[in-house]
Amino acid sequence: ELRAGKTLDGALQRGFQSSFWAIFDGNITTAIVAVMLMGVFGPSNILSLIFGESTTGSIFSFGFTLLVGIIANFIMGVFATRMMTLSLAGFKCLHRKWLFGGSKEDGQAGSKTEKVWDFFSNRKTFYIISAAVLVVGIVASAVIGPKLDIQFAGGAMIRYTVDGTGVTSDAVAQTIQDKLGKTASVSLNTDMGTGGQQATISFSGNQGMTPDEQKEVADTLSDAFHDATFTLLESNSVDATMGAKFFQKCLVCFALTAVLLLAYIALRFKKIGGLSAGLTAIVALLHDVLISFCVFVVFGMPINDIFIAVVLTILGYSLNSTIVIYDRVRENKRKFGSKTALNTIMNQSLSQTLGRTLLTSLTTFLALVAVLAVAGIYSISSVISFSLPMMVGVVAGCFSSQFIAPTLFAAWQNHVQAKEKSNS
Repeated sequence: ELRAGKTLDGALQRGFQSSFWAIFDGNITTAIVAVMLMGVFGPSNILSLIFGESTTGSIFSFGFTLLVGIIANFIMGVFATRMMTLSLAGFKCLHRKWLFGGSKEDGQAGSKTEKVWDFFSNRKTFYIISAAVLVVGIVASAVIGPKLDIQFAGGAMIRYTVDGTGVTSDAVAQTIQDKLGKTASVSLNTDMGTGGQQATISFSGNQGMTPDEQKEVADTLSDAFHDATFTLLESNSVDATMGAKFFQKCLVCFALTAVLLLAYIALRFKKIGGLSAGLTAIVALLHDVLISFCVFVVFGMPINDIFIAVVLTILGYSLNSTIVIYDRVRENKRKFGSKTALNTIMNQSLSQTLGRTLLTSLTTFLALVAVLAVAGIYSISSVISFSLPMMVGVVAGCFSSQFIAPTLFAAWQNHVQAKEKSNS
């Protein structure tokens, strides 16, 4: 707005007005994800008639926290930010265009032209990069094989307190394999309250554990690690059929969420081809989900409720960026008129939102780096399993929302328009 020659006050008012619906749509799509998590994995959920009564507390809690965060973020992002920004601009010493992204010299406010990148012409390069990453990830995943946790495969999970030193997750898993002949997934965590170490041992499939077998595991580990003592803290078991139902429930949740998101995007962006906008956004989301899945497999992380949380977080995050770009396309199409080619409008819109997409992704990525560093220092494997795939997912989401979904959408619309011309 400042580059267009508006005054600072006018630019601020216009900027907040034009950004409202982009923020609204982005938050609504993420709220749909949160509500689906609560509805599907909460008590008396909407799939109870199919899968029976069941509650997955961690996923339900994640959905509730996400929804509360969305509401707080919307209030702060729309109303509080506007009030604070306008208040700061009211001070004479801060009433400067360059402090808000404009030129230092008022006379040059409207003279600078925006750099417009030709994203659409380079779309095939973006598709090749994306396809190459996916192929490498899928091949690596096929070779290594996914490690299903007990939530999906069924089995037993036993948690022990560990008093002593010299215990590693790989050593514990190898000891159980050698001494007891059982394959186990082991994670070591530090209790932030007591500072003590805990070992979580998961046996997937139909490997149920009786109380005597649980004690045998503890005794075997205590004998193998002379400087450590293992004491049973808690145990849980999941029947294999229940694990299969949980997996089916997750698939249904993803499908329902995708349908709702598609319907909302198609409705909100119907003036620019809402259905194609929604479908291309879903394609980009599948791209991000596949890459996240490959990260879990390649790094040997178990596919569990953390995976569900990572996937749905990336889904909402990536879609938010895509919505912002579609909103800018809608605004520019209204501004330039229907006679302007969609390729031109798309390149203009992507160039305008590039800085926002990169900065948002960078700040999120750096925050996740800090979380991963702290989790690594304190050996909090559950947080590592969340933050590491999220870091890769943020990069993948940034790429797909900026280079995949919008260019696919423009190519689709060009194909539709060319077909209509040939038929007329």
